Parts: sequence; C-alpha cells; structure tokens
Amino acid sequence: MKPLELGKYGKPGRTIADAGINASLAGLVPLKENKKILACGENPNGWRLGNVDIAYVPTANLDELTAMYRRMYMPLGCCVAVSGDDSWGTIPCLDGYLYFKLDLSQCDTTILEPTFDVGKAHFSIERKKEVASLYRQTKSVALIRRQSGGFYRIKPIEPYLYSGWAGTSKTGTDASFILYSYLFEGWVIRRRSATQVWFQERLLRAPYVAEAVFVGCYEKVDFLKTFPALGVDGEWYATLCLGVLLRTLGQKSYDLPGRGSLEDRAYCFNAALIQAFKHSGNHCLYRCLLKKFMAPRMSFDVHLEGYVLREMTMLSDSVELLDTSVERRYDIDGGLQVLSSYYEAAGFGFVLSNHFIDQILIEDYGAKPIKNIFPLDSILPPQMVIR
Repeated sequence: MKPLELGKYGKPGRTIADAGINASLAGLVPLKENKKILACGENPNGWRLGNVDIAYVPTANLDELTAMYRRMYMPLGCCVAVSGDDSWGTIPCLDGYLYFKLDLSQCDTTILEPTFDVGKAHFSIERKKEVASLYRQTKSVALIRRQSGGFYRIKPIEPYLYSGWAGTSKTGTDASFILYSYLFEGWVIRRRSATQVWFQERLLRAPYVAEAVFVGCYEKVDFLKTFPALGVDGEWYATLCLGVLLRTLGQKSYDLPGRGSLEDRAYCFNAALIQAFKHSGNHCLYRCLLKKFMAPRMSFDVHLEGYVLREMTMLSDSVELLDTSVERRYDIDGGLQVLSSYYEAAGFGFVLSNHFIDQILIEDYGAKPIKNIFPLDSILPPQMVIR
C-alpha cells in the first residue's frame, strides 16, 4: 500500500508490479494514438452508444473542462464524461436534471478477461506486436515479499490490472464505456426520483462493481480534481477543488526542497505552490493566499498532485468567481471570507482547525475530522492551534 493509504477505512491494498520496461515503453505509442482517437469522438458530445453520449477526457485541460461543464449543464440527452475509472454524468428528467458522480470500485479484481479483449481490439493491425507484448504483462507473475525472507510467486488466472501497468488508464476507460452502454439500455425520460431509483437498480446488475452518488447542485460534481463554479459573468468555469489547494499548504519538513531555515523554505514552497495553482479559480480565498505568499519562485518547482500541475493549463482570462457558487459545493455559507481571515492571520507553525476546512476535505477526499486537544488552545485564538 502507499504509505498515506495505510489504515484508511475500507481501502484495499493494491498490487504494484514492475511489469517490464521494454513492453511498457513500446506500448506507449499505440496507447497515445488510441487516446487521441478516442478523445475526438463522433459528435460534439463524444461517442453515441445507444441512449447516451460518452466523452473521453484524456487530460485535465482547463479550457476543455470548462467547455465540458458548460455543455453538460443542460444537455438535450444523457451525457457522460469519462477518464479511466473516474466519470460523471447528466440525465435529463421531466422535472429538471439529475447529476451524478460514478466510481468503478476495486478495478484490479472486478475487471476480467473480456474487458481486456475489448481493449486489444481497438488497435490497428500494424500495432499487433507491441499491443500483444503490452497485454501479456497483465498475466505476469507477481513476487510478494515474505516477512521471513524470500518471496511468494503468484500467477494471475485471468489478466490482472496491476497498479503501474501502462494500460491501466485505458482499461479503466474501456470498462467505463461498457458500463455506461449497459446502464442506459432501455432508458426513457422519467421524473428525477424515478430516474434515480431506475439507475441504482441498473447499477446492481451492471457488469462491474460501481458506486454512484447523486448530487443536489451542479457545483457538487467533480472530475479530475476540478468542479464547475459560476463566474461573475454567469458562465461556468472549471475550478480546482479547494481541498487540493488547502491540503498542500501544510507540509512536513521532509517534503520541503531547498536549503535554509524551515520557515523560509516553507514560505517559498507555498509561494511557488500558489503561483502554480493559478487555475484554482479567482475567488476571495485564492486572492488572500496570493497576497500572503508573494515571494518569487526559488530554484525548485512544486511537484505535488503531480498530474494536476503537469497537465492542467491556465485559463486564458482570470475571471472572478462567485464566492457563493464555490461555497455551495462545500455547504459553507460565508465560509470563504472566514477562512480568508484565518489564513491571513496565521503564521509559521500555526495549524488551522475549523469546521469549514473539515467540510472541504470531507467533500473532496471523504476525510473524517480528527478532534485533537492541544495544550496551547487557551493561549491562541479559537480555531488556531499550534503543534
């Protein structure tokens, strides 16, 4: 398990395998070709499969995600966006729209051989050799280290979705396409309550284990670490989830690059982080953090939430967002202004403990607040404690 996943409730361990370098590298070319073609779609909403349009989103490009959120707010038909095992969708109903998030559960143990066979069929005949080598890795022997020394050798009966295998994302996408083509078979427009019951019943008989969450407002949808928020111009914009931003501000000493005092390194790290997160959305909390951390970048770059920083492009115009729209996602009425005042006053070594922060981390990560009692509570202002 990843170190930070140890002890998480209901989090299954994952088998990470060095499946072999040569086949992995050779497979990257056909995989990239496949993603490029899949992202094109056959219409502006993606691919039409029965009663649903499925759009494949290969990377978290902010402009493309913004266009997606606007397109899927009030569509004419059922629309879904997919990236690996992560997806969300909109279902038109007689009394409005139903928005949902869906997650494929335990892909490594629930995606079996037929899905891999479907994936292999998506490549051209010229790529047969590279693709065969790539998919052969899913039947590689795994070596599990024994506490007493040596290894257990385990060979999968069917292809196994090793974490770290080059085709993991594509296979999750294939499974999502198959799942949605099944879920929307026989769909007819109903009222929202009836549609939700119908969808959950279909999910129980679906070919994969999946969990769907229906949300009450559009801002509660999230996809690739972003969610839709309204700008002052009344348009929807893809915005970085607040939990990603706040989670990365407090760092342990071993996470901080550079030399010098811990305080200076922490300040410069946060300054580099805030500058890198320009795409987080122009709301009052971001403007407060931007003002607080104005130091120029040091010689290091921020390597946190890797793909977010690497793949996301900045919005061409920094449109101011409605604070109320961001707050609707987290059910924190007036909370952004309160948090802004706390972050503005906090100094080095302070730990912010506030139910608004708890709400943000629960919404974005499913985190559970931990109640700690610190001996210095009586000295410091309420909601601010030092560790």
